[in-house]
Amino acid sequence: MKKNWKISILCLSALLALTGCNAKPEEKAETSDAETTTEATLVNPFSWQDVALSDVISLEQYQDLAFEITPYVIEEDDIDLYLDKMLESYASPEPVTDRDVVENGDVANIDYEGKKDGVAFDGGTAQGYDLTIGSGSFIPGFEEGLVGVKVGETVDLPLTFPENYHSEDLAGAEVVFTVTVNSIGQMVNPELNDEFVTTLGIDDVTTEEQLRKFLEENLKESMEQANADQEKNMVIDKLMELAVIENMPEDLIIRYYNRIENSLVNQAAAYGMELEAFIENYFGMTTDQYQAELQESANLAAKQMLICKYIAENENIQISNTEVDAKVETLYQDYGFETPEDFKNANDMEEFKDSLLTDKVFDYVREHCQMQYSDGISYVKEMMGL
Repeated sequence: MKKNWKISILCLSALLALTGCNAKPEEKAETSDAETTTEATLVNPFSWQDVALSDVISLEQYQDLAFEITPYVIEEDDIDLYLDKMLESYASPEPVTDRDVVENGDVANIDYEGKKDGVAFDGGTAQGYDLTIGSGSFIPGFEEGLVGVKVGETVDLPLTFPENYHSEDLAGAEVVFTVTVNSIGQMVNPELNDEFVTTLGIDDVTTEEQLRKFLEENLKESMEQANADQEKNMVIDKLMELAVIENMPEDLIIRYYNRIENSLVNQAAAYGMELEAFIENYFGMTTDQYQAELQESANLAAKQMLICKYIAENENIQISNTEVDAKVETLYQDYGFETPEDFKNANDMEEFKDSLLTDKVFDYVREHCQMQYSDGISYVKEMMGL
């Protein structure tokens, strides 16, 4: 039984809900209370024409804000480090022939069955499963209990599921796993050479030298985007801290609750799952946890958009139809549309225009900030958690 880590599914930065370019959803019935929303409503009466921003938000300062930034950089050994990790991802198990006892780091091929009160539980049984011992991918005690077990041997592992396990039926439960070790192996990395490079299927990259250049260019581009995102997020966080919101429009919160949930419904459908099952299995959340995070994210998105509209009104920042058309021209093919008009017909263009306004406003604030840069840190090491 693999453990699921809780993942923050609703982490919004500069209105993630707006920039996702989701197709316009089908309509659902409307809920009545924005503060205790428990399900999405896609019919929403909110209109910015009904909001007097001066009555809702106050933000005394949004220019000349000061920030200290530690930028990401590409260090001399980063490409080699990245290549090492890449080769690890292509590693395959090779049989261990000089011993028959499981050790930490081995890939053990196992059959297992988990029982609670003597009855097998859902998701607790598998045959021929390759488990890397020490990876921490199973509940505490499972992998540790296989160290020292011989190939062909069957053992019973009495274990207890964590109290915060995502399944309520198994959280804190005492169970017994019956495990048979079929074989053991160790992961072996492929050799970095031109032959390996051709297996990657990267256009115009067939040699080790070309691969290094490709990685350097792409990592640099990714690093630059990460630096831009870091600065933008610091600006957003500061504005969220400084802004005072009174009389938050409830319909605005409902709008973002619906939009975020609709995006998750679409993701679940892509996996052929209902939303509740998707949230539990993919993110390890209960329904109550999911709804609480969804509500908080909707509140944050609404506050961010109010800040955006407030600054845009003060600084006369607008998005022209020409800017909208230009952005659509760069996006429509990426989202699988044959023409720009198809993209426009499938999306709520007022929402799309708001997303462009958000970017433009926060770029304006960023340009009017004071950024002090310290020595950089390795982008690759940071990305890999090293």
